Formats: sequence, C-alpha cells, structure tokens
Amino acid sequence: MAFEQASIAVQSTEFETLKGLVNNALSASNVDKFMKSIESNGLLVRHFEEILKLGLLNKVAVGASSAEQLYSKMPASDQGQMREFYLTRIEQVDVEVRRKHQKIYRYS
Repeated sequence: MAFEQASIAVQSTEFETLKGLVNNALSASNVDKFMKSIESNGLLVRHFEEILKLGLLNKVAVGASSAEQLYSKMPASDQGQMREFYLTRIEQVDVEVRRKHQKIYRYS
C-alpha cells in the first residue's frame, strides 16, 4: 500500500500569500538569485526558518509582504504545511540549477 499524506485544512489567509512568495522565489526567473542569496548568507537551502528570518524570500519579490511576518501569524499546523510545501518545491528546482548550487543543497 502506497503512502498517502493526510490532508489538513489550511486555517490562515497568510498561507496562500506566503506560498506565492515561495513560488516566486523558485520561479525560473528568480531561482538563481534566490540560491545565491542563500549561499552568500552561509545557509543551506533546507533551512527555511533561517531563510525567513533573513528576509531572503522578500529579496526576490520587491514590495511583497514580509514572509517572516506572514509565517509568524500562521497557526502551527499551517506553518508545518508551509515548511513541507517549501521542502517539496526546492526538490522540484531544475536539475542544472541544483547542480550549480549543490553546496547549499547538501544535508547538514
């Protein structure tokens, strides 16, 4: 029997806004800039909460709401779903981009 993830309803309105920021940062036009900002700050790509604290999602989405503030307003269940969404999205980044930034993709 295959694993099936249980669906949990999103409770906050901030979820979709933050999801949009993540998608924007990982879009083909922004992903290289986003990865470079992670690398220049000495982080690994999977350190989502540190990326939020440094405002790195906002650097590629000028004028957007603060990702960290949006995240902090969410209940714990939505925060968990957002972390899972982010981790899933970074694994969907183009293989060439991942290879170029393999240093930040390593596991700590």
